[in-house]
Order: sequence, then structure tokens, then C-alpha cells
Amino acid sequence: MGLTSSCMPCYKVFVSSTGVLGVPGGPFSLLLPRSKDFEEFEVLMRILYPDPVDYITSIGAMDLLWSRLEPAGYMSYITEDPLPGTPTHRVLYQYGLGDAQVNILGLYAIARSARAVMFESNVRCQFLLPDTGQVVTEKLFGFPLLPDDTTVTQDVVAVGFDCGAPPEPADNIPPNAATDTHEGPRRSPLAQEQMVRSFFSSSVTCCSE
Repeated sequence: MGLTSSCMPCYKVFVSSTGVLGVPGGPFSLLLPRSKDFEEFEVLMRILYPDPVDYITSIGAMDLLWSRLEPAGYMSYITEDPLPGTPTHRVLYQYGLGDAQVNILGLYAIARSARAVMFESNVRCQFLLPDTGQVVTEKLFGFPLLPDDTTVTQDVVAVGFDCGAPPEPADNIPPNAATDTHEGPRRSPLAQEQMVRSFFSSSVTCCSE
């Protein structure tokens, strides 16, 4: 899910300790029930495991087989405990509110694992409570918030983009596929500018829409 620009030399992707990850997420057991791409498989899973507890437990059990291959299994090695023969990495995460393929909760999970920081004006996701219809705004719990005028040169940074999607469901289902924002961040000129700056000047600055 790495993001590169068509004008960017390919060697930067392979030899640089700097990376840009577009709409990342993990673990799979968190993402699958909340992804529109899993809906056809979910029908089969629901037939095999009609009880909601059995269903989600089975996905969690399958995730034990994937943990050495999926993003969540490696996030802790990015900054504080790099794998043998690899440097400490600087990573920019870019994500969009309302992503119906890689849920925002998966981004939060791996970003916290990598001890990512955010800017104070970073977008806050809104969630629609299924029982009351109330919309609640998240607090970005667990992310150190930096002043917007900060130039980040060392830390892992997560930056969200509001692409106009409605509030996300708070329960264990995907956002509306009709308003999927999975392609939104990578097509945003602001996100592209931020990505290029991260690669070529090794710094990340706040961008606002």
C-alpha cells in the first residue's frame, strides 16, 4: 500500500528509510468485518457461524495464521525495535475518513503501535451510533498532538483527510460503499505535496483543506 509519485525515482522506494503508506491498516481480524471487499465472503461465514460471537471469534482465530504476514505484525519494528540489518524508519501514514475498504480503526491500531504523532488540527472521525442515531466525534486518544506549525523530521506521522464522507457506523460493519474514500487521499493535491516533501526533504508539515 505504499504510495509513490510517477515522477519519483524508483530507487527512493527501495533504499530510503523514509516511507509513505496510503490508507494502511491492520490487523486483518479488525479490518475484514468492516470492509466492503469482504461482504461476499461474510455471507458464507455467517452461514457457517450464525452466532455473532462465534463469527468474530473465528475471524480472530484465523488472524493467528496471518500475524506474521500482515501489517499489524510488524508495526512495532518500524521505530523502536528495527529488524536485524534494517534502520529505524520514518513513516508518513495518510488516510481518509469514511474508507469502506480499509477501516479507519485499522489505521489507528497500527499507527499507535508505531507510536505515531498527529497535528492538532488533524481531522476527527464521526461515528453514528446504531441504537440512538447520535453522532459522536472521536478524541484521537493515544496520539500525541503537535502544534500545526511543527516541522516533523524524526517521528512517525499520521495525517487524515476529510473527503466528504458521512459519519461512519460505530458497529462492526463497513461504511457506505457509495461514499467510499479509499482513493481520496492519494488523489488529493495536498496529500501528494506532503508525500513528495516527506521523501525529498525528510520532513512532514501540516496540511489543511
